[in-house]
Amino acid sequence: MKKLLFVDDDHSTRILFQKAFRDQYDVLLAKSAKKALKILKKEEIPVIISDQVMPKQTGLELFELLAHRTPLSPSIKILITGCKDIDIAIHAINQGYVYKYIKKPFEIEELDEVLKHAYQLYSSRVKRKVLQQAIDQERETTHEQYARELHEDVAQNIAGVNFNLSLPQHHTPPEKPSKILQQTIQSIRNLSYVISPRLHEYGNLQSAIELLIAGKKRITINSSIQADLKLDKKLELHLYRLIQYFIKYYEAQNITNITFSLSLNKKLKTQLVFYSDQQSEYHSDFLETISIMIEPYYGQLIQRVINKQSSNCIIYGLY
Repeated sequence: MKKLLFVDDDHSTRILFQKAFRDQYDVLLAKSAKKALKILKKEEIPVIISDQVMPKQTGLELFELLAHRTPLSPSIKILITGCKDIDIAIHAINQGYVYKYIKKPFEIEELDEVLKHAYQLYSSRVKRKVLQQAIDQERETTHEQYARELHEDVAQNIAGVNFNLSLPQHHTPPEKPSKILQQTIQSIRNLSYVISPRLHEYGNLQSAIELLIAGKKRITINSSIQADLKLDKKLELHLYRLIQYFIKYYEAQNITNITFSLSLNKKLKTQLVFYSDQQSEYHSDFLETISIMIEPYYGQLIQRVINKQSSNCIIYGLY
């Protein structure tokens, strides 16, 4: 059964709440912020409801303290407040301490609906947190792999340089040291671009993507980038990473042909559209991952899956 923590200094209100929701939830009760903190120290509770006006510590002070102690917790906080404290509740929501506020005296039916939405949001936050951890782990694993490749490649080239430099002067080295040095530098550049492409050295985003596409053998990619698309370098790098991730996903799905376009839009600052040649729906994990990747740039998936001439389409809009 889903757990729920209700915090209120009034005994009769606590009993009323428990009777109303004990059939739906495992209701834990606390008569003060201090008691609530003891419970939350032992376990994470998905949804926490607290009255605002309590002795020693208010409900908002409790939520502020939780926000600083466990900033990454997906728990949903709901504040119950009187009419005179509405401004406090709104401030708490704006600061991110509270998901929603309920005015006193509250209606059981209204609170029931709020709780249903709260648990849905909690489930979404937990899933997103797991996906973010998976993305971080994948990135770390990938970087470790690139580091090993870099080490082996550079070590071989440096060994070759040392060998040639140690040859007697009257011997003709099998390969000039300067050429081996150039190869070493180029191998370092190639690997570093994969880890973190420096787009300004390609000239622009379009030439960077052309280079990315040129290295693909198992998939045919048709790309179109609006010629007058002027983006800052940070955004170009973000879009490059996103396109790189899309292509990797399509390859994993054994899709052989994709088309994408990157352009300006009247309603959006930037619009990235992908089509594939197969009717295989996008996995929910993939869509969640994309959502996490675009969040820092105020992006949004405008359309997730539509059929158009036997193709799948996904549209990413940047506001």
